[in-house]
Order: sequence, then structure tokens, then C-alpha cells
Amino acid sequence: MISQSVREEGCHMDERRFDHWTARLSSATGRRRALAGLLAATGSVLAPSLPASAAKKKCTGCPQRACCSCLPAPGAAPSKCAVIEALGLNQADADKACIAYCGSQDLVSTLNLPAPKAANSCTSSHICRVKNCPVPLR
Repeated sequence: MISQSVREEGCHMDERRFDHWTARLSSATGRRRALAGLLAATGSVLAPSLPASAAKKKCTGCPQRACCSCLPAPGAAPSKCAVIEALGLNQADADKACIAYCGSQDLVSTLNLPAPKAANSCTSSHICRVKNCPVPLR
């Protein structure tokens, strides 16, 4: 009776197809698959995507870099800052690299050596900053 009323209302689904879809949707597996597909499609459309700037903030491993900031004159604010690649860099090598960058031992303001779970970087005010890795997304 149901398949005849569907045919009479203008749908062109024959009895065999109607019975097949009815049986499929009435089974638990069919309902689960239909619901899973619907939820996956809805989630992919409605899920917020990360902006490019936030994606760049996350680091998979901490870069091994030392940070060196310099003074323009004794007692003044730092005038420049550099991040030095530190693979295999020890304290003596880091001191030499920082002194060479600043121009004199007297002009060295800060020297941060790399830490295993932190990343060195320079701020806009030319001061060394240390952040834990991975950098959390905000």
C-alpha cells in the first residue's frame, strides 16, 4: 500500500527500490552510516578554520637558536637583537658570535643559549625572549 501511494503522488520510485531503501534505513547500520555522514558533512562546513597567522605560531620542535641583544652605549636600552643558529653551539662559541655581532664585549646586553623545550626570539624592542614550545595557539 505504501509503495502505491508514493507512486500516485508523483514519485517515480518503483516498489523494489522503495522496499530496498526502507529496509536499509530501518537497519541500525544504515541509520548509523547516514547519521555519521550527515554529522561529518555538517562538521566540515561549520568548523572554523585556523587563520594563517595562527597556524604559523605552532612549532613542531624547538629551533636550536641562541639570542643576542646589544646596547648602543653602556647602560642604554638594547639597540639590536639577533637570533643565532645554535646547532652544536657551546657557551664559548655563543659568546664569540654575540661579541662579533655587537662589536664589543661591553655592548653585549643579553645572551640566551638554546634550551631543549624553549625557543629564543627577539622582541620589537630588541630584547631576547624565551617561549615554551610548541607555542600555544590563541
